[in-house]
Formats: sequence, C-alpha cells, structure tokens
Amino acid sequence: MIVLGGITPVLCTYRSELRFSSPSESPMSTSSCSSCTLSSSASVTLSGIIRCPSARKALVSLVFFVSSSVAYTRLLRNISTKKGKQKEEDSMPHFQIVFVLGGPGSGKGTQCETITTNFPTWTHLSAGDLLRAERQKSDSKLAEIINARILNGQIVPSEITVQLIKNAMEENYKEKRCTKFVIDGFPRSEENRTAWEDILGSSSTVEFVLYLDCPEEVMTERLLRRGQTSGRVDDNLEIMKKRFETSRKESMPMVELYESYGKLRTVKADRNVEEVYQEVSALFKDL
Repeated sequence: MIVLGGITPVLCTYRSELRFSSPSESPMSTSSCSSCTLSSSASVTLSGIIRCPSARKALVSLVFFVSSSVAYTRLLRNISTKKGKQKEEDSMPHFQIVFVLGGPGSGKGTQCETITTNFPTWTHLSAGDLLRAERQKSDSKLAEIINARILNGQIVPSEITVQLIKNAMEENYKEKRCTKFVIDGFPRSEENRTAWEDILGSSSTVEFVLYLDCPEEVMTERLLRRGQTSGRVDDNLEIMKKRFETSRKESMPMVELYESYGKLRTVKADRNVEEVYQEVSALFKDL
C-alpha cells in the first residue's frame, strides 16, 4: 500500500528506477528527469507527474502491477472456494433410492411413513411436499420461479423438483448420515426421470419402483373422506378427475418403463393399510 504524505514517491527516469524518499531526507533534494527539463523537489506533485512522460509511464506500470496482484489474489480465492465446494460434493455418499408411484389416494404417503417408522435407516421424501414447502420461503429464488410458473398456469420445471429432492437428501445426510430414501410421487413423467438421471443419476441407485395399484373408485372414496379434514383444495371431485387423468397419461408410462427394466414391484393397494404394508415391508428387508 502507498501512503501519500508518509512516503513520497520520487520518479527518476534518468536512472530508470522508482525510489522512495522518507520525510527525513532533505526537503530540497531534487530529482532530474532525462525526458524533460523539469527539476523538482522530492515531493512530486500530481501536475508534475502528468507533465512528465517517464513519470506517467512509471505510474501506469505501478497501477498495472497493483491491479494484476489484486486480480491474481481474487483468482486464488475463487479457486480455493471451488475446491472447497468440490471437496464437499465429493464427500457425499452414493444414495439408495426407492420411488413410490400410484394414483392420488392410493396410499403412497401412508405406506412411506410406515416404512420409515419400522425401517429407521430410510427417510421419506415427498416431491409434492418439498415443492409446497419451498413456495412458502420468502428468501428463496426457487420459490419465486415456482410461484411464477404456477400463477401463469405453467408446469414447474423438473430440474427444480429434482434440485429440491437433492437438497433434502444432502441435508438429511449431513444431519443424520441418512443415505436411503423413499421418494413418493416421483417420477411422474419422462421429463422427471430425465432430470433425475442428469442431476442425480451418477450419485444414486434406484433399487426398485414400488407401484401401489388401486382402482379409481377406491381412491375417489379415500380422497373425499380425506377432504373433509385435510383442507387441501385438490381433494374435490372435479380436480380428482383431472388428477386421475394426468396419472394415467403421464405416470403409467413410467410404471411401464420401470417394468421393462425389471425394477417394478406392484402391490395391490385396495386393501387396508396393514395388509398392504405386510407386502410392502417384505421388499425392504434385504436392503
């Protein structure tokens, strides 16, 4: 750092060097410049520097050196930060995943909660719940995008849904060292599946896809009953029909796809919770 007044720079182009004189030196000492006829006191003024070509050149070199040093320091800091983030990412484990699919009211959430209660090494994540929770955050950039999309009647990008799932998995790992997750309501479409492969495909293994097969009339009855206490606006008959149609149109192709991979496990879900769980729990015993 150059402290003006404390150390006065003296630009001497005759000797092609930049030297400093302290205040203890004679105030009448002079410095001659071979590029001009100026001879001034040791305290070089700004006007003197501007008038002297060699002084200007030396000053530009000094400024360039300082700015380069600052830029280099910033570069090193950025590299260090990136290495820290990369190290943290590299320390993340390989996750075990079970996707749970089924129509609205098929019992996905109920079975997932029962699984995590009886198999504590597994954690339940709901794609829908994560989206709803993110929308409530006032300081979230993702919330702004999600809310804007929904207000405009647009579908929330799959990349956002997968990023929320990824964030939740990493948080659970840091807090509880959990590496096993049952994720219900995902993937609902090919776009969902593709986004998952792009973002989490290399850091996770889908053990299997649990499909809770339940007739629409049974699901309708359950949703109407749930709507009496849930307060959810989508638990009404008109919206149910649209949700069933969407499920048939988008989710069923996912069921068929995972079946072709040999990853599908189908359980009849039109029975009581305990009967369904007995069959579901057997699928987790060896994982």
